[in-house]
Amino acid sequence: MEAGEAQVDRVVGQLLSNEKFVSAVQSVVATTLAAKGTLDKSLRGALATMNLPSTADVAELGRRLDRLERVLAELDEKLGRLEAASGAPAEPAGEAPAKKKPAARKPAPKRTTGKRE
Repeated sequence: MEAGEAQVDRVVGQLLSNEKFVSAVQSVVATTLAAKGTLDKSLRGALATMNLPSTADVAELGRRLDRLERVLAELDEKLGRLEAASGAPAEPAGEAPAKKKPAARKPAPKRTTGKRE
């Protein structure tokens, strides 16, 4: 096992000391990164054309949502303190007041076909 590792180390050392090999690897990496940049730009354009969010857009929305949740929690806490100080009964957090039932609908008038019998 050690002999195999030593041989791999020797080969890697030789490759990395060869300027042509290092230059070729750098060229491949640079070309790959440029292609990735072009692909990313094209995908962002395609997503924008279809009105779909990019990964960055979704991440930004997540950060905004986190901020809104913190603000709401702070407001809920402040409201609780104000209600406690005023003696007003507090509603449980997250529950909306009960809604009224909608008024009963009147039946639609009967249609006539316009034909005489």
